[in-house]
Amino acid sequence: MIQLSICIPTYNRADILRRNLNILLPQCEGRPVEICISNNASTDHTAAVAAEYPNIRFQTQTSNIGIDRNILAALRMAEGCYVLPIGDDESFAPGAIDCILTSLRNAPDMLMLNGRYRRPITDLPQAFRQLWDQMPLGGFAIRREYAAAEFADRYLDTHHAYSGAAWDFLLAQPSVRIDCTPRPVVQFGDVPKAWSADREKILSEEIPKWFDLIPDFYKPAVATSRQRYERTWGRTRAVNRAFLLFVIGVALGIPFNLAGNILAGEILLAVAAIAGVAANFGNPVFLDRRLIIFTALFSLSLCVYMATDLLWGTQLRDAARGWARFIFLIVDFTGIYVIGRKSRFNLFPLLVGYMVGQVAVWAIPGPDRYWYITAWKHHLCLPVVVGALCLAGLYSRRSRYSLAILALAGIASFQIDTRAFGVLCFVTVAMVAARVAVVGRISKLRPVILVCTLLFAALGTSAILDQTRANFGSRQLGSNEMRYAAIMTAAQTIARNPWFGIGSWKNDFEAASRHRANFVEAGGTQDTESFDQSGHSQLLQTWLEGGPLAALAFFYLLWKMLRSLHWTLKRPADNFLAFAIFALLNGIWSCLFSPFLGADIRVNAAISIYVCIVLTKERINLTRASA
Repeated sequence: MIQLSICIPTYNRADILRRNLNILLPQCEGRPVEICISNNASTDHTAAVAAEYPNIRFQTQTSNIGIDRNILAALRMAEGCYVLPIGDDESFAPGAIDCILTSLRNAPDMLMLNGRYRRPITDLPQAFRQLWDQMPLGGFAIRREYAAAEFADRYLDTHHAYSGAAWDFLLAQPSVRIDCTPRPVVQFGDVPKAWSADREKILSEEIPKWFDLIPDFYKPAVATSRQRYERTWGRTRAVNRAFLLFVIGVALGIPFNLAGNILAGEILLAVAAIAGVAANFGNPVFLDRRLIIFTALFSLSLCVYMATDLLWGTQLRDAARGWARFIFLIVDFTGIYVIGRKSRFNLFPLLVGYMVGQVAVWAIPGPDRYWYITAWKHHLCLPVVVGALCLAGLYSRRSRYSLAILALAGIASFQIDTRAFGVLCFVTVAMVAARVAVVGRISKLRPVILVCTLLFAALGTSAILDQTRANFGSRQLGSNEMRYAAIMTAAQTIARNPWFGIGSWKNDFEAASRHRANFVEAGGTQDTESFDQSGHSQLLQTWLEGGPLAALAFFYLLWKMLRSLHWTLKRPADNFLAFAIFALLNGIWSCLFSPFLGADIRVNAAISIYVCIVLTKERINLTRASA
């Protein structure tokens, strides 16, 4: 009669299996022990190794059935009174089999092989508290019946079906006795574990699922252990995730040239986007309707651009730059959505890293007298303020820190002649202040208070601009003239042919002539941007280059941002409020008065798209909950 069945699941470890069988078989010779091996469709020479040992029981799966099912397959081959599931890389200490067989003479329901308890454990809740996390493969032997489907199958796909079944089996017994061997008998392998590649998934998804599946009888006994596990692993996972997102954010500050300016972080966002979509393909919760609409509309813009460029014979280099803008914008907002889908605060480490990366690259004195204006206006202002707002949001739910950051950034921007950004900061201050200052019954006065705060912001803006005109008056006048000329040139070009674009990065002689005339009409004396086709507006630029179908995505984005901005004045005030309002205002300004040029613009647009998706979903959910 077979007393013990040693059950070994194996996969692609032929040489390690041979080594351990050479250690195990001499100990089993002449004893009531059998060895059962289930080969999970290995692609190496595992079957040939097994053939060297005629005294073992061996079967090969026709396809890879996963670790849980392969372990159970090995257990269900057994004919012994007790089964001992053990990994293919674990081996037995000298004299281990005799020690185990001796301990089994006391007929325990379960035998802990490397346990430290001298007395039998008969209290099941106590046993669960002490042993649930000390039961790896090779950690225990148990009666063969425990592998029956009624005990094991409910734990499939938790990576721990073999141990979950043990506790269900013990619960079904009228009384329980758990013994421990007097000394450790299993030597755990020194090779990388098969599950190490999936460690995060196992710890973050499968073990919590295992906790949820255990019978209610054990849950009070393990409550403290579960809380400790979730707290420890949750903190570790959060730190690791935050560090990874911070690194991606830093990479968003590192530019290089590939079909135009691209940020290293955009490549990492592409990886996140592809991995997220692949992992959630077919998941209706992941495929948010707004995400699908944005993706479809910007994909339409890309297709229209490609058709327009092919029609007009745009040079390949210019066409590739135009197409890359839309490809990477889709990648950017999809990657940001994947990162922030479950929690918008997952986005904060990314944006803090974005701030650090941009500062590291661009906050370096240049040869130009006004290098700091160029660095702040074109590269630093948005990531610095967004990153600071994220830090303020992580630190406190109160908005006073965010308001202080925005006010200081606004004043600093005016002082170095970054007027548009200064206005954005002041308007954000006004909207946040109007939202947090009005609660309860006086909420009906919010529109009045908003108007008052906006007027106050306008007065502050006017006062600061008066102070800066002495230093930057001529520069401000030239900027106004240039912007007017660009907008008028784009509008006139569109009016001549409103249904078809002129292609990517087009240098059109007639448009250049119109630009000169417009610049002179505005009072300009210099003509530094004769070939500017952007119109200093994402709406005008995409309409000009690709036609109205290409601009449709930005019109939709503008509409969604305006609706989301209206919602921010009604939604509950929280850590996300100042960041959301600022991101939306910046996105609205860019749609109307900033060109769709450069990698930084793509990242900013992607952030605005993400905020629209999050706030729209939030508005719909809260509306349904209150209905």
